[in-house]
Amino acid sequence: MKKKYIFTIIGSGTSGWLTALYLQKYYPYCAVRVIASSDIGILGAGEGTTTNVLNLLIRLGISEQDLYKHTNATVKEAIKFTNWNGDGKSYHHIFNNQDWFNPSVFNGDTNHGLPPIILDEIAHGDNLDNILIDVDLHKLNKVKKILSLNPNNKVEDPSTHFDSVGPNAIHFDASLMADFLKKIAIERGIDYVDDEVVDFSLDKNEYIEYIHTKRGKEYATNFVFDCSGFRKLVIGGLYKSKWISYKEHLPMKRAIGFSMDFEDEDEIPPYTEAIAMEFGWMWKIPLQTGFRCGYVYDSDYINEDEAKNEVIKTFGNDVTFGKSFEFEAGYYEKSWINNCVAIGLSAGFVEPLEATSIMVQAISLDVFLDNFIGVDPEKSYYRDRYNKTVGSINNENSEFIYTHYLSKRTSSKFWTEFKDKNITPQGVVKLLDECKLTMPGYAFFFENGKNYWTYNFLSWYSVLAGLELFDRTKAAELIEGMLMSTRRDEILIFINKYKANMKLNAAGSFIKHSEFIKYMIK
Repeated sequence: MKKKYIFTIIGSGTSGWLTALYLQKYYPYCAVRVIASSDIGILGAGEGTTTNVLNLLIRLGISEQDLYKHTNATVKEAIKFTNWNGDGKSYHHIFNNQDWFNPSVFNGDTNHGLPPIILDEIAHGDNLDNILIDVDLHKLNKVKKILSLNPNNKVEDPSTHFDSVGPNAIHFDASLMADFLKKIAIERGIDYVDDEVVDFSLDKNEYIEYIHTKRGKEYATNFVFDCSGFRKLVIGGLYKSKWISYKEHLPMKRAIGFSMDFEDEDEIPPYTEAIAMEFGWMWKIPLQTGFRCGYVYDSDYINEDEAKNEVIKTFGNDVTFGKSFEFEAGYYEKSWINNCVAIGLSAGFVEPLEATSIMVQAISLDVFLDNFIGVDPEKSYYRDRYNKTVGSINNENSEFIYTHYLSKRTSSKFWTEFKDKNITPQGVVKLLDECKLTMPGYAFFFENGKNYWTYNFLSWYSVLAGLELFDRTKAAELIEGMLMSTRRDEILIFINKYKANMKLNAAGSFIKHSEFIKYMIK
């Protein structure tokens, strides 16, 4: 009788259990084993996600209701960037599916033009918050969900009781999520070994044949997923893949976690807030029981005690500090070597901004699925293609995140020295040069050899406009060029109608975030 093909995941946490459940779903005739020591634990914190992560969880047969019930989850519809220009103002990066930001509305079947409603805002010196219904709703702590009047929708899953205006992601407690996914995995028959991996036996081709543990056990395997987190046990430790560092671009090195209570439990924001600080930035994630936060800072300027003092100075003494961790932004050039793929922190980490880590985990699993034939030792093309794709995604993330730091803040040396101390990535150099000449369009972002996997046109424009990196006169020239054509009335009517409807809808039937959560967990 032919033996089952065995996948072994080293490490637990969200990445380990998510990988295990993914493999079980897409390779149901294979055995899936997780080896992780409960003594090591995980880096638990409040964590934000992106829409692809929630979509993946649902694909794996995990209901939204259970996520809200078991992981302290809340809705995430955006990231609110507060005081990044040092002027006390904010801008939002939302999850976009809104057709009125698609250039083809006014440019036939082509996406190469620019949405006039966006150009109009930038020409007037505004960020894009004025044309985002999300922002008006979030001022009321409402989510883009309306309780459906269709009685046929009242099935068992309460998430189907709502009509949603656009996608959303979630926030969750990372420790609770890991425990929740572990419980599901074990119930579905995934083998769990509570032990610590200490060594490997390789065959003549340096493929992992056996995994050895601290308790003296030996486990045969056909394929390994390294989900060992910052320990980087296999791809970094065993195979010593080349590390591609971003430290010359992104200087953040440390983060300290902390938590705060809500001022009002009925007023839960449906977004992550990213607040600019003196030597970095702070994430503020709302869970059902309070805020889970962290200060990400450049330790060239301050130490941990000074970072804590700045947090207390900003938010008062009613904060509870948690774990701190040190990191270097970067990724492994080859996160798939022989019969091992690294997923999550063991493959690379840019920094917490924009929830890139868990987003890349979800994308990487799908990219592995596309290149599964690479498990055959003779099919190196597919392993190389996987590594190239994941590398491209990491590079895009690093460029996008770097752009967030091109701030007008002058309140500390960190901000005033940032551009001189840290090298601008070439992709960002080209982007800024384009912004001096014109308003970069779809063609700039998605043609000329670029392969953007993770951020759409509106994502880039939200950040660039929010940081006032556009030349508003260029936007004014382009919008005036549109108005000189026969489309003048059409465009102006569209813009005015959209803004009027947006204000009207924001005051309408959308549900408060806290009420939505209560509905989901009742």
